[in-house]
This record gives sequence, structure tokens and C-alpha cells, in this order.
Amino acid sequence: MAATNSWIRIGTPGLAWRAAGLFAVGLALGMPGTDAAAAWKPTREIKIIVPAGPGGGSDQFVRQIAKAAEKVNPKVKIVVENISGGGGATGFTAYMGLDADGYTFVSVYPEVGLKIADGTLPFKATQVQPVMRAQAGPATLLGKAGETRFKNYDEMIAFMKKSGKELVVATYTLRGFDDLTLAAIEKKEGVKFKRVPYVKAGERFAALMGGHVDLLTQRIGDVMKFIDAKKMTPIIVDLPKRLEKFPDLPTFKDKNIALTLRYWRGIWANAKTPKEAVAFMDDLLHKAMSEKGYESYEKSRYYDLVDGYLDHKAFADYVKKEIDIYGAAYGKK
Repeated sequence: MAATNSWIRIGTPGLAWRAAGLFAVGLALGMPGTDAAAAWKPTREIKIIVPAGPGGGSDQFVRQIAKAAEKVNPKVKIVVENISGGGGATGFTAYMGLDADGYTFVSVYPEVGLKIADGTLPFKATQVQPVMRAQAGPATLLGKAGETRFKNYDEMIAFMKKSGKELVVATYTLRGFDDLTLAAIEKKEGVKFKRVPYVKAGERFAALMGGHVDLLTQRIGDVMKFIDAKKMTPIIVDLPKRLEKFPDLPTFKDKNIALTLRYWRGIWANAKTPKEAVAFMDDLLHKAMSEKGYESYEKSRYYDLVDGYLDHKAFADYVKKEIDIYGAAYGKK
């Protein structure tokens, strides 16, 4: 399943930019202030929908921050429910069908915003509001441990140029963050990758380790157990500086690869959700990020190297800029 060059404009750009603008306006309207957090307290359990399968990075993030939130405020009980499918579309659609009563929220990542902006998801931007962003993870390209054709990034690029081979990469979807990560490498190096989407994280990881694909796009911290077990090996990572644990692992900066995106994870709410409940969750989850267990989780997965937290207002501004990038890359469906 080959993908076209992500930097080619597809469809009608003007519509994409208008969708991006509408999306940002919808996110920015009617947002609560932090003072509202004290005006609302939950009286029953809170549910967070994860529109992805169990075991992946998004699932790990929500379960870790939910556990930390319960420690910060023992009166709060948070239930996490996974609903995978459609690159996030199935779970997000299910969430939007629930009551917007302040007791249901949804975890989000870049592909969900893209699907709203380009019309893939049947919702208007004004139907959602941001709660908070917690992570800004590094793009990472990984190979199978024991790969004999190339042992590092430079050898990989040399192999692709000499052989003319399009290495097959397991991605989350054909469009979005993973696609633009690969497109940035393609543009810089003059090579081509073949994208094969696996929505479920476990299937994606198994495809690499089983030799069904050549490479994997994933946040490095999400697969550390496989790296430590010598089943995967990182090829390149997008961080400000090299990791002490991997001193020979080049960064995008080392290779002059231009990538303006980071893979974020955060929480959104239905726009009808009471503003006081949204403020309560923003405040609670922000405090949860300072809980020792959560801090340890972020450090072990290198999410501490880039400050990920954005409150609802800053998150809305960030998403607007990102949606502009997606709009320019993909256009309006």
C-alpha cells in the first residue's frame, strides 16, 4: 500500500484552510478559566475513552495519568475504556454519542484533529473543546534488531539509494503524523518508503518483529521494552539532543531533516460539557503530571525531554497551527 508524497497538495486547499480556521475557532470558544475548577466536583466515576487499542502509547498515557490523578485526588475514580478502529474514528464517534455531562472525556492525538479538519469524522469543529495536552513525543523510526542489510541511519539510506528499494514501514495510518515524518526524510534524502497502516499497536509491533515490514514509526518511549529486549533498534529520533542511553542514535537535527510537528497526546471534551467540569479535569490532570509515578513513567519513555503540558487555551492555539500544516499537506476531503 504505497502512499503518495505527503507534501503534494491534494484536493481543494482553500477548503482545508477554512476547515482549519473553523476548527481553531471552535476550540477557542467558550473555554473555562482555572477559577472554575473549584466550582465543580465529581460525584461519580469519570470515564476517559481511548480511541485506540490497549497496549499502545495512547493507552499507556491515559492509564498512567488516570492512576496519577486518583493519587492526587483520592476522591476521584477514573475508568479507561478502549474503543479502537478507523485510525481513532470509531472511538471518537462513540465518545461523541455519550452524554456531555462532565463525566466523559476522550483522549486525542494528531490524527483525530486531522480527521475532523478534513471532514473524515462527521462532526463540526464547534462540537469539541480541548481540556489539556500532556505530551509532545519525538518521532522515531525503528528497525528490527538483528537487521543485516543496514545497522544505522546512514547505512539504511545508502542501502535504499543503491538498491532502489522502497522499505516497507508499519504506520498508524496512511495519513497524518507518521506519514509526514516519513515524508520529511524522503524530501531530505531523496528516497521513498512504502507505508502500511496497522491501527492496533500490537499488530504494528508484531509486523516489524515478525519481518512482515522493514521499519516502524512509533514514539521511542512506547517501545522501550522491545528495544531493551533486543527485538527492535532505533534508527533516528526527533529530539533536541542525543540520548545518553543511545549516544550513536542520530537526531533529525543531526541530519538536517525538517519536521515541525511533534506527536502530542491530550484530552478533549464534547463542547456541551460543562465548563466547570472541563476546568476541573484540566487542573486535576495538570497536577497529576507532577505525581512521582507519572513523572517516572514520562522519564522512562523520554517524554520529559520536551515540556508537553498546554492548558486549554494554549492547546487550542497549537492545534490551529498543526491543522494548517495538515491542511496544506492533504487538503479537504
